[in-house]
Amino acid sequence: MANEHTEYGEGMAMTSPPERPSPLGWDQSRPPKWLPRAILSVAAGAALFLMARYLFGKLSDLLTILLVSLFLSFAIEPAVDWLEAKGWRRGRSTLLVFAVLLLVGGGLVWVIVDLVVQQVKTLVEEAPTLIAEATRDLNRRFDTKITADGIIERLNEYQGQLASTAGDVGGRVLSVTSSVLAVLFQVFTVLLFTFYLVSDGPKLRRNLCSVLPPNRQRDVLRLWELAIHKTGGYLYSRLLLAAISSVVSWIAFALIGVPSPLALALW
Repeated sequence: MANEHTEYGEGMAMTSPPERPSPLGWDQSRPPKWLPRAILSVAAGAALFLMARYLFGKLSDLLTILLVSLFLSFAIEPAVDWLEAKGWRRGRSTLLVFAVLLLVGGGLVWVIVDLVVQQVKTLVEEAPTLIAEATRDLNRRFDTKITADGIIERLNEYQGQLASTAGDVGGRVLSVTSSVLAVLFQVFTVLLFTFYLVSDGPKLRRNLCSVLPPNRQRDVLRLWELAIHKTGGYLYSRLLLAAISSVVSWIAFALIGVPSPLALALW
């Protein structure tokens, strides 16, 4: 019995348990098979990310112009569709809507800028009189002895400095010409893209939807047109409310004798 136990113990000692294979295929003598593929995948992903970031940085201005043009086309296209339904050609309808918007926008800017310039000019011209009246009122109310001569002299000095600064700025107009031209070029580019998106909107939507599966084309086209009509309806309702508010404010300002009632109402 002792010999049997001894032989059994020796057999147990000589027999080692079988090694379990690694779940990831890892072999201590060499790298796993998936490691080169994983390294290539990570490197390719990093390269694609850097390339996309570089392209986005270079094309950010163009993408911004496209987004602004797309939003403007959403706002303008309902009016063009309405004119087209009345029998107008789409190109002429788009041109007419653009002309009306440019005239109205230019008129608003001109009225507001003219009002601001006139108010600033009036304030500068009447500043000494206003300061003298304010000084007399303070002396009468609080029994002080403030004189307005020093304040007026200092104001005249500032006036001269402002005039000289304005002259210097006028002399440097050529240095900012490139910036002005760049802004004008961007505005022109936005208007050009917007005109194309509006005038060829239906054709462009059909061409873009043609690359989609047939069962998705109708849904995408319907959502696109719904976005156009909802955006246009929202903006036109706000413009109508603004027009009504401007007319009411104009009448009220004119009745109470406020100077420049139309400009203030538009503002």
